[in-house]
Amino acid sequence: MYQRRSRQSGHTTIPEAVRYLASVCDGAIKRDGLGFRSDHVAYGHWLARLPIDQWGPDEYRHGRTIVTVYCAQLQRAGLSTSRAVKQ
Repeated sequence: MYQRRSRQSGHTTIPEAVRYLASVCDGAIKRDGLGFRSDHVAYGHWLARLPIDQWGPDEYRHGRTIVTVYCAQLQRAGLSTSRAVKQ
């Protein structure tokens, strides 16, 4: 089974970052710089709803890509993602 790293104080995990993005996403209706782009909406929301105990290596790999793409947005929201990308 895939082992996820424990959360470091002050740092956001990949699942937390994906869930944050989903929480502010309007489905790419408005071009407001919040949430997922249209090409990530469906998968991003699916991943955000997936229980963490069902995340495997593929989900973490795709989640890491999402965190990398939206790094600036996450940082503007006060989420530290530097360790999440290294998970």
